[in-house]
Amino acid sequence: MHKLFKSKDLWELIENGYEESDKENCKKRFKAIILHPATLRHDFETTQIKNNESVQNFIINVVGVINQMEIFGEPITNQVVVAKVLQSLISLFDYIVVTIEESKDLSKLTVEELSGSLQAHEAYLNRSSEEMEEKALHVKSEGASTREFDK
Repeated sequence: MHKLFKSKDLWELIENGYEESDKENCKKRFKAIILHPATLRHDFETTQIKNNESVQNFIINVVGVINQMEIFGEPITNQVVVAKVLQSLISLFDYIVVTIEESKDLSKLTVEELSGSLQAHEAYLNRSSEEMEEKALHVKSEGASTREFDK
């Protein structure tokens, strides 16, 4: 706790006290220090990837929350982060999640390795989607040219 209060410039208040006129400000600062970790824990537990969010951005956000939690003295293991990321993905990632869970030792899998696998899968999905759109446009344009030919 000493390091936590010191990092938030609150240790001097504990050692030296505070003036009566500054009492309200001190209460607010202490309340923020106490409530902020709980808010971070809630953010971590409820975070989910959004439909159009990239895997990279999602993992950056998760790691950002974890870093803040660790600043407040709540260490999070790599295994917890990996599990959280895997369970927070949308259904498009279901079969890659199963593949990762079946083929890798999740207790040894790093966030960086997981991120790489998920980003590679995301690139594959994006490439497949683009190819399907291209084929659809090609079929549509062929249909239009055959109608012109029939005239």
